Amino acid sequence: FSRFGAVLITFELIATLKLKLKDHIQASEIFLKPDLKLKELSDSFGKPPHLVSQIISQGLETNFYDLINSYRVKKVKKKLTDPKLSNRTILSLAFDSGFNSKNAFYSTFKSKVGVSPSNFRKSGHA
Repeated sequence: FSRFGAVLITFELIATLKLKLKDHIQASEIFLKPDLKLKELSDSFGKPPHLVSQIISQGLETNFYDLINSYRVKKVKKKLTDPKLSNRTILSLAFDSGFNSKNAFYSTFKSKVGVSPSNFRKSGHA
């Protein structure tokens, strides 16, 4: 455990808060904000930035940007498989999902999914 001010941060607290944080990010869709910062996430979650950062690094074993981008990729994957959105460009779906750069989107998508966005769309993955 570690101590921040008067708050004792235990593994149990991190385990509990990591589930709440994931639920919060999913429900609020705060990841859709292209220039999202840790402070904005922590404010919306109601916990100090250092605690949210610790939850992400220790509880979820990732960093802030990878965590947020994983939600964005999940959103893009859902949109790429939606027949009603088949006329939309991949890049417009990426921007709608919170990405703000073509290069960041393509490299993140390929690293997390294993295929390019266009190959993912063509294959009709679910």
